[in-house]
Amino acid sequence: MAGGIAHDFNNSLSAIMGSLELMREEIPPDHSANKHLERMKKAGSSACALAKQMLNLSRTSPVQKVPIHLGDTVSDVLRLVHAGLPKAIKINFLNTALNDIVMADATQLQQVVMNLATNASHAMANQPMGCIDVTLCEAILPSPENRPETITLTPGEYIRLDFSDNGHGIPKEIINKVFDPFFTTKPVGSGTGLGMAVAQGFVARHEGSLGIQSEVGKGATFIIHLPRYYAPSETSHLADFNNLKILLVDDDTNDRETMAAGLCRAGHIVTEASNGSYALNLLEENPGAFDAVVTDQIMPGMTGMDLGEKLRLCAPEVPVFLISGYTGPIAQSSLKEKGIVKLFMKPIAIHELDHAIRESKLRSTHT
Repeated sequence: MAGGIAHDFNNSLSAIMGSLELMREEIPPDHSANKHLERMKKAGSSACALAKQMLNLSRTSPVQKVPIHLGDTVSDVLRLVHAGLPKAIKINFLNTALNDIVMADATQLQQVVMNLATNASHAMANQPMGCIDVTLCEAILPSPENRPETITLTPGEYIRLDFSDNGHGIPKEIINKVFDPFFTTKPVGSGTGLGMAVAQGFVARHEGSLGIQSEVGKGATFIIHLPRYYAPSETSHLADFNNLKILLVDDDTNDRETMAAGLCRAGHIVTEASNGSYALNLLEENPGAFDAVVTDQIMPGMTGMDLGEKLRLCAPEVPVFLISGYTGPIAQSSLKEKGIVKLFMKPIAIHELDHAIRESKLRSTHT
């Protein structure tokens, strides 16, 4: 049910956020309406995060990794968390990393930080004063500290996140159970025991590690290592690729028209199709008519992945980009088998889609 609601919700959000992006480009920077549009953007971004959390609840949200500044993400979440904590709990945040960029799913990372903060606040319950210390620093693995959870990680540069509290600590006899699903020391009805299991799953999907050190009466520290990310250098200017012919397939009229307007604004030529059968006919008649296909996943008659699979037979040189507000678990290998270059989750920013299409065209010119 959560996944189905998120799908319909994301379709509406995609059209709203896309139209908002177009409006911001048309209104002069000094126009008084910009302050209202900015509030709309913030509210829309919050709604997008809510939809992704709903997909996480349904256990069907694929990881959407993008380069993010870990310090900025952690700082933003701590500000939100602090407002809901008891006044007796203080939060200290220190970031000493000169380059704190990691490749991660921002929404899942935010959820992990919230889980850690909630866990720390519960550990300090009934104390006159509580303190949460959060630090970010650069690390090179393997390290002299030789933490056990990092032994299996690939040697290289990492960003280390330490999340400490001065609570009652964790007894030795249960410290190895902290990451077990549904294990909790909280009273019945006050916790599911999934918070730390979710956190561990997050770092595992991001090629990182999560460890813990604690003594009774001396609080606890959760330690996360995530690989540092360096953006690959561009071999050519993506701006050179304008007027690309794009076939846009989506049965949702508002969503399709919004994306079409955005891609046209980005400098491309867009042909719209309301279903997979019509799009397939266009490519079968003229396989070289388009530089890229952008298709929704859930459509009546033919899904986006089915369309991608059929296009591999009649137009194998045309890259296909899949967009959806809801999908079941899809492995990267399955996407490649169906001829899908990249999966985007709705709502998406037009500039991200534009960038991916141009990148694909750049790669094809070098092969």
